[in-house]
Amino acid sequence: MTRGVADPPAAGGRERAPQTAPAGYRAVLANHAFLRLWLAQALSQTAQQTINFALLIQVREIVAERGAGGANTALSLLIICFATPPILFSSLAGVAVDRSNKRTIMAAVNAARGLCISGYLLIGPHWPLLTTLVYIYALCVAFSTVGQLFGPAEGSTIPLLVPAEQLLNANALFSLTFTGSQLLGFVVLGPILTVVLGLHTVYLLVVGLYLVCTGLILSLPSTPPNARGAGAARRSVLDDLREVWRFIGQDRLLLKGIVYLTIANSGFLMIATLAPEFIAAVLHLGTGKLAVVVTPAGLGMLAGVVAVGRVGGRLDRERLIDRALVSAGVLLLAFVFVSTALGNLSPVRGAAWTPQVLAAVVLAAGLGLANAGIIVPSQTLLQERAHAAIRARVLSAFFTASNAAALVPILFAGILGDLFGVVRVLAAIGALILATGLGAEWLRRRH
Repeated sequence: MTRGVADPPAAGGRERAPQTAPAGYRAVLANHAFLRLWLAQALSQTAQQTINFALLIQVREIVAERGAGGANTALSLLIICFATPPILFSSLAGVAVDRSNKRTIMAAVNAARGLCISGYLLIGPHWPLLTTLVYIYALCVAFSTVGQLFGPAEGSTIPLLVPAEQLLNANALFSLTFTGSQLLGFVVLGPILTVVLGLHTVYLLVVGLYLVCTGLILSLPSTPPNARGAGAARRSVLDDLREVWRFIGQDRLLLKGIVYLTIANSGFLMIATLAPEFIAAVLHLGTGKLAVVVTPAGLGMLAGVVAVGRVGGRLDRERLIDRALVSAGVLLLAFVFVSTALGNLSPVRGAAWTPQVLAAVVLAAGLGLANAGIIVPSQTLLQERAHAAIRARVLSAFFTASNAAALVPILFAGILGDLFGVVRVLAAIGALILATGLGAEWLRRRH
């Protein structure tokens, strides 16, 4: 019998599978249904990151070709078009997913994404500049809006496909491919394919990838909505939203997982925003060498995801998150002050591998490692603590909070860096993360 929302979550809030299934990445990937979902995620995320890069190039080229100024403003508006729908529609998306067949939702989202991307193929070279930009922005809003359904549907499907003891490994794999797809799509494939193939062919390729993802999703087992008891059909959307926030407020670990994921995402977005200025002003490298710091952080994240997947199942989730948050704060403070101190001791400008650059590389990798220790177990907590009838809305609540918090680095990180200096702002972020981790550690021990 399906549990009602008012029932307490048994053993972490989800239907526990028999404890006989082997854990580990090999065992998770041997699950063919999970494997197809994982491949669909890897392909769709890589396609999305490739499109993100292609659109930035296209908007800049369009503004430059028409001889108009304001390219940076046009790019900022493009980013806002992607960032705004998650704040407005994530919570509603969770309600829709909980009421629907998750497989159908994911397949429809991928098909709609492909349709949105195909719209860029219609742009004519003689369109007026304003018409072209408004058209691009409208497609971006549509693409981002329909995409809000995918995350809750995917996240709430994973626990339905894998046994409880494999859930941490499954989330580690999804985090691994998410980070890998960002590097592959935005840093590697986007720049290469737009030059070699051209924007038109890149759009066609991405549409094809979304069609492949649609086929992979349709091959999954059906995931119909859970029965929710008498009167469920008469419930309003507002009732569903109240229910999920009440549910989160009554579960300390669930709330903690959402808060920690939000802090991790917004904190590291601010770091990414300020990184170019830090590299130029402190490490004395050109901003074109951003990869010197970004690549080790990405590799550290990948290594951390693998490590958490292998050993995290034997560790207490809450303790792992608390200590990873403390480590992230310490490492960020060390990244700022050690790099600055070494630069003052031996101010060599423009050299690729000075002691301060080497220190920054090592500490950036450590930051990526610590970030994995926050993200993977926090995502697993969200899935474990919320039972199937409410899981998509819980995940949507996180997406709403996280995307709202992400506006802070997008809008204010650069301004704060200009006002107070990049070193002071990064140090303040590190101190805030460290204080949050130490406070959480103290509260956990007291609890």
